Amino acid sequence: MSHIMAPASSATTVSPATVSARPKPILRLVAGLCAYVVLAYFARLCVVGNPEGSNTFHLFLLALLGFAFVTAAEAFLCVIRAVPASDAYGWPFLSAIAGSLAYTLVYGERVFVNTWYYDDWTYLSWIGLNPDKAFLTKPINDHFVPLLKLVLWSTVHLFRLDYIGAACLQQAAFLTIVVALAHLLWRGSHRPWILILSVGLFAMWPSYGTARTWFAGGFWLTSSTALLTTYILHTQTAIFSEKFSKTDVLISAAISVATVGISSQTTLPAIFLAVFCLPSVLTAGYRAPFRRLAAICGISLIPSALALWGRSHYASPPPLNFSGLFDGALFRNLGVFLVNKALFTFSYEWFTTSAPFKVLGLAVLLPMMAAGVILLFSKTSPPRSQKPFLVALLAGGCAIFVISIAQIGMGRRWSYDAVLNPYYVTFPLLGVWLIWSGACLCFFRGGGGTAPRSKLRAGFAAGTVLIAA
Repeated sequence: MSHIMAPASSATTVSPATVSARPKPILRLVAGLCAYVVLAYFARLCVVGNPEGSNTFHLFLLALLGFAFVTAAEAFLCVIRAVPASDAYGWPFLSAIAGSLAYTLVYGERVFVNTWYYDDWTYLSWIGLNPDKAFLTKPINDHFVPLLKLVLWSTVHLFRLDYIGAACLQQAAFLTIVVALAHLLWRGSHRPWILILSVGLFAMWPSYGTARTWFAGGFWLTSSTALLTTYILHTQTAIFSEKFSKTDVLISAAISVATVGISSQTTLPAIFLAVFCLPSVLTAGYRAPFRRLAAICGISLIPSALALWGRSHYASPPPLNFSGLFDGALFRNLGVFLVNKALFTFSYEWFTTSAPFKVLGLAVLLPMMAAGVILLFSKTSPPRSQKPFLVALLAGGCAIFVISIAQIGMGRRWSYDAVLNPYYVTFPLLGVWLIWSGACLCFFRGGGGTAPRSKLRAGFAAGTVLIAA
């Protein structure tokens, strides 16, 4: 592993003997999945099938279900080499567990509420009536998403109208984001207490609404975000690995196909891969990471081209509206999103004034400028090995935030009403969260892992209590 991927200090480094003594990731993956299946069966009986039962027992069972999935997800990231062995089952994993608990407390029973609504019925009846009539190529609205169609078809035919399949998919998609977010933030700064708070608050942020419970629109927009964050983690690790093998190429190809095929909001993952990885590549001092990044981005362009061709050939969408990119509507909608989804203020009067622009400046531009000044000039800035990842958090979060809102405007309309729809929230809010977390981490020196274990345990406990409160 390159020095760029190394922890900030020797005190945080896990010895090879310790790593080799751990259970193999594939064993953890199998154990986590088996536990998840068994717990899902009990969740089907005790939560989905018995919503009037004990609320405390419901939450306890769903918390165990989330713990099993986070364990399996961490192992999966290790198996595909998206997470190095030295970072596996450490503070990012514990932070993801805290995030899973927070998610369960806030959204658990809502996700397992056993209710189909909105377009769910349309999707289910359509899939059931037309299983063999050009199913994969027929667009959903104006979206060409063959992998999503395959997932929907499999879910309906495997679970029928039993809600447990949809609930588990919703939970798994979001918890994958939580696990990936923990690792992205950990690479920027080894500060456990900040990590736990940031991941936990993201998981319980009370602005998701329908995105957590609406299977039709909520799941596929959430799942594409989960796949993209996994793709970013894998790319960051692969380009600095000691050996870039054919397995890495195949894994990159598989994740790119899944990311592009599940949702049109991630049709061009190469943009995000480049933004998140270039800061480390440019400071590496040798060419191998750049060549590997170029290869991975090139691979991702193949399914992107096929998706764009399929969209034009099968979906025949109306022409995209680019006017909002240069008439100020993009910046207004960015501010509107922050006012409504991040700051919980809803006022049509605000949306039609200059308030969204002011909020955008204070909530995004000011933190990024302050973080940039610290990274460039402050003597107490984070260690050099962590700076590229902090820059990646700021730049990558900005790219996600801006591009996601721009896509909504170009594909739907440039009225601010579009960004208020609750099922659009997951992807742009992740971008905002990366910006806020990256700016916060810039104010602290790295190497939090050098603190005594008692302080780290106290930090973990305090963070978990605050999240639960």
